Amino acid sequence: METRQTYLDGLRGWAAVIVLFYHVFSNGFPPSAWAETDLKLWLPFNGFFAVSAFFVVSGFALSTGFVRSGDRADLIRKGAGRYVRLFVPVAAICLIVHVTLLLGLVMPVDERPTAFRSFLAFEPTLEHLFRFTTYEVFFDYRPDRSYVAPLWTMSIELVGSFGVLALLAAVGRSSWRWLAYAVAGAGLLAINTLYFLFLAGVILAELAPARNAASRTGQGTAWLAIAQGLIVPFVTPWEVSPALLISTSVFCWGLIAAAPIRRLLSSGVSARCGRLSFPIYLVHGPVMFVIGLPLLVAAEGSPAAIALVGVVVCAVSLLLAVPFIFVDEGATRWSRAIGRFAAPRRPVFQA
Repeated sequence: METRQTYLDGLRGWAAVIVLFYHVFSNGFPPSAWAETDLKLWLPFNGFFAVSAFFVVSGFALSTGFVRSGDRADLIRKGAGRYVRLFVPVAAICLIVHVTLLLGLVMPVDERPTAFRSFLAFEPTLEHLFRFTTYEVFFDYRPDRSYVAPLWTMSIELVGSFGVLALLAAVGRSSWRWLAYAVAGAGLLAINTLYFLFLAGVILAELAPARNAASRTGQGTAWLAIAQGLIVPFVTPWEVSPALLISTSVFCWGLIAAAPIRRLLSSGVSARCGRLSFPIYLVHGPVMFVIGLPLLVAAEGSPAAIALVGVVVCAVSLLLAVPFIFVDEGATRWSRAIGRFAAPRRPVFQA
């Protein structure tokens, strides 16, 4: 039987690939007007689903230990190490981008296509680097001061993580926790916020023990959940809305509950993809600027050439994500060490 980490990491990994494809082929370097407006509606390029999946998986992963054990020390350990878990990889990629700016490896602002002129246009100083990586990226994000465009999610990730931990600490394993989940979910949907997705992850963690009940009805429901997730983007506006938040949450449940998909997410390829998930997310933006932009300008508007630029950017991003695994996994080890220090595990004595 697969472990939690196996299929969750697989889901996170493929979501990172989808973010890469969305940013390259639809948002950043679309080879046609159709690619810019409609390609993002299809699952392999659906950036909204992919980012939503990240948040759902975070809610699931942060809560599953407590759901199984009811041990509030688990919440303390995860909360204590959460900032470091995110800060170390973010600081590393920002430092790399900072150096590329100092070396003049990023195309000058006045030579870029108009859509790219407002980003990486600041003066790269050590004060800017320190302030952005330690504070602004998590608590005061502004695109014009960011080193990596996709880092807008980090503030949501950090706040959402602590929101999950606080909610679980408050409701514990009480019989009324489902009422608390319902009230919290209704409130989050009412204000139309991505933080709802973290709560969806908590609920999926609660439901996880039942996911292996492979009844015909249960599997049929899972496939219906997947089907609606594929259809809803075509009938709902491309913006954060209660409909899309619920749809993507249900879609994630379907992917986990459908036995063949869960096996795929637990496969060796998916596991390797999972190890690359955060590195892919972090490195592809800088690759688009340092390598992609000069190639885009050289393509001179040719759709075929622009598509080829996209392929090159994706390949280089995947390649450069590999060494970044060591930074990402180092951050995981350090955050767990901080967590163990904050709430040491009690030794188990056997008679």
